[in-house]
Amino acid sequence: MEQKDSGRELLDQALVPEGVYDDGNRFWFMERDYNALFRVTKKDLRVELVGTVPDEGFMRKGLYPSITPCGKRLYFAPGSAEEIAEYDLLQKNFRKIPIPIPRIEGPLLWEQAKFFGAEVTGNKIYFIPDRYPGILCYDAGRDVFFCCDEWVDEIEIMRSLAGSGYFVWYVREVNQLILQCLFADAVVVLDMITGVSHVIKTSCTEGKFKYTGIAYAEGYYYLVTAGGTVLKRKLEAEDEEITVFPFFAQR
Repeated sequence: MEQKDSGRELLDQALVPEGVYDDGNRFWFMERDYNALFRVTKKDLRVELVGTVPDEGFMRKGLYPSITPCGKRLYFAPGSAEEIAEYDLLQKNFRKIPIPIPRIEGPLLWEQAKFFGAEVTGNKIYFIPDRYPGILCYDAGRDVFFCCDEWVDEIEIMRSLAGSGYFVWYVREVNQLILQCLFADAVVVLDMITGVSHVIKTSCTEGKFKYTGIAYAEGYYYLVTAGGTVLKRKLEAEDEEITVFPFFAQR
């Protein structure tokens, strides 16, 4: 049940939001350092403690790094949490949704499943993995999961550090997710309508860490490499023109 008491012992502390949802009138967010959902009314900046997710430790950092709405519910991507969390805005209560066992096992650390983001189209919520072999989709209308993992085998062959994370960020263009790989010279493109994905190989980068960021502007993608350069390209094919920008000018 929703907590009417604002929880002064918590509200008197400095709050660190982790993932924020704006419903138009209020901001909703999970606290970064412990298990608590808050909302802030824009009109008067009143902060309320909504509640805590059941059966999760309280003093744990990074439980849910991302929050996204779907219908009349909020969904929370599990970072250090064990399961996906759902908050019903009408019933004002939490529900936990177990993460399904993946099809692909091997050396992958799926037991430590971690997701850092989520995107919604229609009734489908796509959870973006750090450590999980596939982009996990939850169909909230049918209460079923499916996993977009066609890309995993190819990325595993290319990966410079086995058992490590897959992605750290992405961009969304309409109903496509474009995810740069942290430990592979590649980008994964997912169609959120069909659930079909494919891999685009990129130019070779040095070191085990490959891409740490991505941005999109005026028809071009900008891939931020861990080595200190930015690659500008269309991402329409593997063999295409690429412009390389160094972060720091030569002295």
